[in-house]
Amino acid sequence: MRRMIPVLLVALMAAAAWAKSDHPQQTEDEARAQLERFAQTFETRDQWQARADRNREGILRGANLWPLPARCPLSPVIRGRQERKGYTVENVAFESLPGFYVTGNLYRPAKEQKAYAGILCPHGHSKKGRLDPNTQARCATLARMGAVVFAWDMVGWNDCDQVQHTDPNVLTLQHFNSMRALDFLLSL
Repeated sequence: MRRMIPVLLVALMAAAAWAKSDHPQQTEDEARAQLERFAQTFETRDQWQARADRNREGILRGANLWPLPARCPLSPVIRGRQERKGYTVENVAFESLPGFYVTGNLYRPAKEQKAYAGILCPHGHSKKGRLDPNTQARCATLARMGAVVFAWDMVGWNDCDQVQHTDPNVLTLQHFNSMRALDFLLSL
């Protein structure tokens, strides 16, 4: 235990130094001024679009998704509709790639509307994933507020166990599954 004390002290001092940043949080006026400077960076919409395209390509290359794989039909299966107070929830499975299924829950408002906001709700690193009570409560609340919400399993979690979460291709597959989740939501 005595050998651990110096290590713990160094770790504590490093954490304290990191927490005491030389750059305190911006004020609202400073942030507004910074946004105005950024707005002057691009003079035309085409310049902005070129920058956005470069950024998008960089992200896709970093995720090993450049060029993007072909999108197969989603072939969604939606079952097990449950009526709840102010919303419904259904089980969903669709193909992101041929033979690879994304699973999740689709939350919808109980009342019909002309149009709906669509929200993708990734679960993060909760041990229970989309089945975590906080995730379910968030999705249900958003559905009661009038949004259609899709909460899907991350690769290696819950029903999406075709590949382990530790597989070296998880980043690529998760990014593509997330893109396909948006395709699914837009297809409704």
